Amino acid sequence: MALRGPALENFDLSYRAPSAALEDVVDYHWIVEWSVPAGEERVQPVVTHPSIHLTVESDRATVTGVVTRCFQRVLAGSGRVVGVRFRPAGFTALSPHPASGLTDQALPAAEVLGPETAWSYHSTQIGRSPEPRPTW
Repeated sequence: MALRGPALENFDLSYRAPSAALEDVVDYHWIVEWSVPAGEERVQPVVTHPSIHLTVESDRATVTGVVTRCFQRVLAGSGRVVGVRFRPAGFTALSPHPASGLTDQALPAAEVLGPETAWSYHSTQIGRSPEPRPTW
């Protein structure tokens, strides 16, 4: 993910190494937090590394395949996304879903990794109580 120009005024991007148990399949964890002044919006172009990512926001967990183009995200208020960048072939070790079928796709994590895996990651990374459990 590239942050340039005005985005730097509203973003905090950090990276964390995976635990020893995940280092064979996970390249790193990333966290983006933003705060846009009230009443304003920011259109943020996003260019991702050509990898499969698991992202978790307050209301959803998503697995996104390799993205072959730049896309945009409109940001308002404050928010946070926690993500995992999988190593090449790392995702396939965790899911029976073929990685090639995810190119330019974003699917609910529960559909791709199973509901328990997606929920476990969501509650751990976002720091929320596991109740109530959302329906993804």
